[in-house]
Amino acid sequence: MEHRISRLVPDDTTSRIAAMAMLVYSLPPVPTHVDALVVFHGLGEHWRIQHALHWWHHPAFTGRFLLIAGCNAQETTAEAMTIDRLRQAPFHVQRLEGVRTKPHALHTQDQAEWIGDCVAACGVTSLALFASPYHILRAYLTLLKTLLKRQHRLPLLPMPTPMPPAQLVPEYGVPGWAMIPGEIHRIHAYQAEGNVATLEELRDYLHWVWQQPLLQSVIMPSK
Repeated sequence: MEHRISRLVPDDTTSRIAAMAMLVYSLPPVPTHVDALVVFHGLGEHWRIQHALHWWHHPAFTGRFLLIAGCNAQETTAEAMTIDRLRQAPFHVQRLEGVRTKPHALHTQDQAEWIGDCVAACGVTSLALFASPYHILRAYLTLLKTLLKRQHRLPLLPMPTPMPPAQLVPEYGVPGWAMIPGEIHRIHAYQAEGNVATLEELRDYLHWVWQQPLLQSVIMPSK
């Protein structure tokens, strides 16, 4: 006789991380509808910026800002993401008005704080966050926590960069798969430090954000 596992069981550490990932990724990828595209650059992964630029130059995009937070200068693959650098290959930025960069950032928290400054200074009303698939959950939760601390509640959409799981991360020479365990450990550690949103904070935020016009417009109509 087949033994069945109940669908309703108490949560644990693993299920809480999985729940956060599933719920964050349930948000619709509609970057053409947001006010600002945000890139957390790093580890030599130029494709994060290139993915955002695809939408920045897209005819349907009507937002005002492209915000690129640079990487740690101590990385071996580090480059200062200045406007001049973005004019060059492989980026070839064509639309410069509204582009703002932080040439270097110490870490994800530093990137998030800079975005928080931009939101306050520019009156940004919604964001789409671009980062690699293995990093997007921690990046999202870090930026969300930063915005919540500053009492900035606005739609924030995740935009994982399309990349094969076997794609090598330039800084480490390992596939994206190998980066995931470290991200999970960092989420736990930085939650304890108060710099990454908890499941409870995410649950409350998602309840709010799904009621906003940006997301209401893409909800599947009920029959």
